[in-house]
Amino acid sequence: MSNTTKALFVGIGSPHGDDQIGWLIADRLAEDGSLPTSVAVKKAGIPLDLLDWLENLDCLHVCDAFQGAAMPGELRRWEWDVVSDVPTMTELFPDFIRLRCQGSHDFGLAAVLDLALRLHRLPHRIVVWAIAGDGFERGNSVSEKLKRALPTVTNSIQNELNHA
Repeated sequence: MSNTTKALFVGIGSPHGDDQIGWLIADRLAEDGSLPTSVAVKKAGIPLDLLDWLENLDCLHVCDAFQGAAMPGELRRWEWDVVSDVPTMTELFPDFIRLRCQGSHDFGLAAVLDLALRLHRLPHRIVVWAIAGDGFERGNSVSEKLKRALPTVTNSIQNELNHA
């Protein structure tokens, strides 16, 4: 990333079913070419990748799929101002994001952001976009419900990034 990068969008995903949605959104944002030059777009296979990309950022946007009590394709958004009194990121995350960690070698998004906070590496503003998925089975493609939601979800994120 260059010294002029002030915001970073990271799509987290995998090649398994609806878990691809973060990557698909990142691809669309990067291919569109209408984001300001101060906004970088990256894809991550695991949340831990974020730690390498946090330097000199004002704002971090992270997008990932989740499985929980929501309609597939539903977009949820959370925002934190890290300058204010934030005890730990793991306390602020909803349960369905916090519980994504599957083992001692896998850091979920909340745990990675909490580690970055403790290392004083988080930017001042964090925005998390979560899209409800329908199926996360190995080898499956993205569900039709998420394919239909993809343009609307991408536009919502793109509009905010254009005005950041």
